[in-house]
Amino acid sequence: MRQLANPWWQRVAGDYIEIGLTAVALNQLGTIRWLDGPVPETKILAAWPCVQIIAQNWSTDLIWPVAPSRVVRRSEHWHHLNPVIDSTTVLLTIEKI
Repeated sequence: MRQLANPWWQRVAGDYIEIGLTAVALNQLGTIRWLDGPVPETKILAAWPCVQIIAQNWSTDLIWPVAPSRVVRRSEHWHHLNPVIDSTTVLLTIEKI
């Protein structure tokens, strides 16, 4: 999906990078129904599709935004039906490796 080629915002927070979905991406996706992706301590070595989203308008895989990196924390929004997410929601905290 070329329209979601860059769906992430990134913010440096000390030694870590916080990431979430941009307002544009959320608007294109519609209401998020389900999120699945890597668990804490997972190492992502390349930019590959590893976040799965089921949403009102699309079901798609999203490319990992920073590689190589390690997942430090996930928000409580993962693996819950109809999570409430907006463009300020920090979905993952990662560390470059």
